[in-house]
Amino acid sequence: MYTFKNHPKFHKVSCTNNDDDMNDIDLASDFATEVGKMNTQMIQKEEALKKSKELLFVEFCHYTGLKSEEMKKKWKKFSEEEQWDLVKSFVLEWGAHFHPLSARG
Repeated sequence: MYTFKNHPKFHKVSCTNNDDDMNDIDLASDFATEVGKMNTQMIQKEEALKKSKELLFVEFCHYTGLKSEEMKKKWKKFSEEEQWDLVKSFVLEWGAHFHPLSARG
């Protein structure tokens, strides 16, 4: 979940008691709303990353010609060098044919 440490934006809080200043309830409510938004965004990003990993693994399995369970078993048996060689060759071939859905992709 979200913590204070990883948020770059800070709000100024006045210590005076002016009518224009936010009261504690408004400030707490705004803070809770912002934290809720950030937590929702973080969850959405995590879900998108998980889905992306799943799709990439499916493509990797297609590349190797193995089903996912077969690939998982074989992967554990490969040496680290064999794993890197397979990943590098997959990325070279797959990357040449990859077209992102958006400009940010």
